[in-house]
Amino acid sequence: MGKPTMEDLRGAFRSATRKARREIVVPKPKIVAPKPGKKARSKPPKWKTIKCARCGIEVSTMKGSRRKYCPDCAKEAVRENNRRYYKHMSRIIREPTQTEIKREMRQSRIDEIQRSAHAAGMSYGKYKAMLAIQEMRKPKAAKKRKKGA
Repeated sequence: MGKPTMEDLRGAFRSATRKARREIVVPKPKIVAPKPGKKARSKPPKWKTIKCARCGIEVSTMKGSRRKYCPDCAKEAVRENNRRYYKHMSRIIREPTQTEIKREMRQSRIDEIQRSAHAAGMSYGKYKAMLAIQEMRKPKAAKKRKKGA
């Protein structure tokens, strides 16, 4: 036989790690002596052994814990749950509020004025000033009549 290739080594490593995961020995927790000035616990913490819902290895966890996965699978499970949540949330279509609609209308009007100013070869400010002057010079068609006249 010749020298093993990288693929052979990867395959061997993968099978060895899978086998090692299945044969993990769960150590029993040690009861530590209390610190000076503190009372000793009357009962040691209760531990339970669970099977990972994904890979099936046994994991030691404190009683009352809601853990379902081993540490390796937990990260992937969180990512999967987040993906599912954001996919669900992206399907919910939210109607825009009145302020958002008004803001969009204002912005579109500003964009129109900006385009007109650019076409006229002016800056936005100069163009707005020119429009204001034109508004002031327009003759007012209907003047208010004075009361009693």
